[in-house]
Amino acid sequence: MVVVAINLSEHFNDKEKKILTKQWEKVTFRIFGLYQRDSRTKVGEYTRLAHKIMGLRDDKVYINDDGRVKEIYRELVKIGQEFPATGIAKALEDADCYNGWAQEARYFFYCYEKYLCKEKEYSFAKTWWDSIWESSVQDSIEHIYPQVENAEWKGKVPRKKEYNANRIGNLLILPIKLNKKLQNYRFEIKKKEYNDTPMKSAQELTEYDDWTTATIAERTNKLLAWAQKEWDDIKL
Repeated sequence: MVVVAINLSEHFNDKEKKILTKQWEKVTFRIFGLYQRDSRTKVGEYTRLAHKIMGLRDDKVYINDDGRVKEIYRELVKIGQEFPATGIAKALEDADCYNGWAQEARYFFYCYEKYLCKEKEYSFAKTWWDSIWESSVQDSIEHIYPQVENAEWKGKVPRKKEYNANRIGNLLILPIKLNKKLQNYRFEIKKKEYNDTPMKSAQELTEYDDWTTATIAERTNKLLAWAQKEWDDIKL
């Protein structure tokens, strides 16, 4: 409702709509994606804000001297203040990011891929991602340390196997054909395949010599540190 109200409003230009929509995304994905709250969370606040946006004709009632954009921006920040970006790492560091969270994981890595491409001035692999969005979400999620351990992986992740397999640091998004091909191949083979894709989030894994409990933890911390910055409130 809030996004619809923003885009239908005659009181914001295109740039302002983009700013407010971006802030809405940061707050909303933080609450429902990263903090994994259910759909009842903040319903009243979102609904009231949507009505407020649609009622902006009465400036004396709704708008102070800072202007419409800052007013609505502050309201969006307020909705998300119980779920700060600084708490993302604690919320997800030990979470199962596969079972019941697959859609969120795919969006998480989509944003991470776009970040890497922008940061390093690479081309974004749109064709690959188009095929990923068209596939079922489970078919596109690669477990680097496989869900089903074979002899080649024995001893790499010796304890809490299911826990480590589903941590965010052990997951990767790949096109369905490549994901099915890799299955439980050893890391040396997977790493070569990752490097041959145009996806920077996959190529990044070639930096690791081996894949163990320690590297899963290291990558988890790296991804969550990035997420904390990515979904922090924008600065006006």
